[in-house]
Amino acid sequence: MEPAVNSFEGDLQAMRNADFKFILVFRRKDGAVLTADDKSFANANTPYDANRRRLADDGKAIIIGSNFQFLPDMLEKMTGRFTMENYSKPDSGPVAANLVPANPGQNKQ
Repeated sequence: MEPAVNSFEGDLQAMRNADFKFILVFRRKDGAVLTADDKSFANANTPYDANRRRLADDGKAIIIGSNFQFLPDMLEKMTGRFTMENYSKPDSGPVAANLVPANPGQNKQ
C-alpha cells in the first residue's frame, strides 16, 4: 500500500502532469496560512496569462503553473512579500523574461 500523498505534493504533481514549463510556489515568510489580503495581493501581482493557480498545503501555499516566463517586476513584488520555490522544468530556461524597456532612459528619476 502506497502512503497517502499530502495536499501539497498532490497539487504539485497535478501541475507537473499538466506539463507546465514553469511551476512556482509562494508562501508567507512566516510560514503561516495565507490571509485574504495575501491572496488578493497574489492575484493582483501574478500574470493574467498564468495557466493555473492553486491554493495548496492547507492554505499555506499558492502554486502557479505557466507555459510563459514571468515578468521580472512581478517576481520582485511577489518575493518581496513571499518566499518562492521553483519547481520548473530544468530545460524551461529562465523563469523571468529578459525584457529591455522600449525607452530605457525614460524611467530615470
